[in-house]
Parts: sequence; structure tokens; C-alpha cells
Amino acid sequence: MLTGVVCATDTSIAVMGLSEDRAVVDVNGELQVLKVGQTTPQGITLISADSEEAVFEIDGQRSVYKLSGRIKNLPSTVTAPPSEPALVRILPNQQEMYTINGSINNHSVNFLVDTGAVLVAMSSRHAQDLGINYQKGEIQLVSTASEVVKAYRVQLDKVQVGEIILYAIESFVIEGEQPTDILLGMNFLNRLEMRREGKILELRQRR
Repeated sequence: MLTGVVCATDTSIAVMGLSEDRAVVDVNGELQVLKVGQTTPQGITLISADSEEAVFEIDGQRSVYKLSGRIKNLPSTVTAPPSEPALVRILPNQQEMYTINGSINNHSVNFLVDTGAVLVAMSSRHAQDLGINYQKGEIQLVSTASEVVKAYRVQLDKVQVGEIILYAIESFVIEGEQPTDILLGMNFLNRLEMRREGKILELRQRR
């Protein structure tokens, strides 16, 4: 039985996550999600996997590996191979909230996944930084956790999280400095397949 870090033909491999028939591996510093039968560009094939160990075929030899001791260094997002529907896996932060980097209209932003938000929502400061002329939007009153505030309803051309890209997404722009993070609301999330695997939140683009 081997631990989760190995080297084969100058290739460094660390097993970072395991589940039934799936493994998250770090190959030379690049995270990849493998399903049973899939092979990395470096020629590493996942033969079997469960929550405790995985069997890989490397250079024609099969070996069993457990999770790497570096599991705590797993980044907050992992993107599935491009041959499958785009998949993003998000780990909770210290406050047990799910945050993730992404982009709006090709500008980098930080999202907070919020299933209580009807639409994607941002502050007017965010909108100004993103070059959104929000004051041309339809004015509405929206309820926050503490008050009812004025907001502008606008349409975002493009919203991206990992390899997941959606177009023509409506958003509320709320006057002021709140919310601190841009809220990834249900009008975005409902267009994806969303599920939890332990503490990990999975977002998968629909076919």
C-alpha cells in the first residue's frame, strides 16, 4: 500500500480527493478530476476508486494509493476535463460559506454562492468597477437581511465560474457598498446541476 504522492517517469502525482469511481489528482502541480477508465495526458489511468483508496495504472503497472497528506492544500475549485460538461467543485471557507473566483463580462470578480438570492446581486461600487451603466436599469425595491433598499435590474452579457459560462444573466445592482461579495443567485444556479458531496459543493453545466 502506498501513500498518495508518487513519481513515475519524472511525473509527480498526489491523490488529493477520492470518491466512488472518481479521484482528484495533482499531476505536476495541475489538478485533474478522473473517472474510472480515464487517462491523464501524462499516461496515468484510473482503474478503480472509492472513498479510501484508488488504483492507478502507471507505466503498465498497477498500484494502490491512499489520500495524500497534502489534502488540506486542495484549492477551492477543481474543473473537470473539457470532454465532459464543465464542473466546478467548491470547498467552504472558514465561515462555512462557498466563495469562488469568476468573471462578469470578462472582468475578474469574487462570488459568494447564495441560494437565498433570487438574482445575481452586486453593490453599485461593484457595478462601477465593472463598467456597468446600472442607472439605466429598471428600478425596484429589494429586501436584504436588514432592510428594503433601492436596486437597479440590469442584464449581464456573460457570467463565468471556472469553465462554466452563461450568457444574458439578470442582476440586481444595489446602491451603496453592500453586498461585499457579488452574490451568485438562483437565476444562475438554477441553470446548472447543483449537488453536495460531503462538504464539497458541485456545480455542473447542463448538457
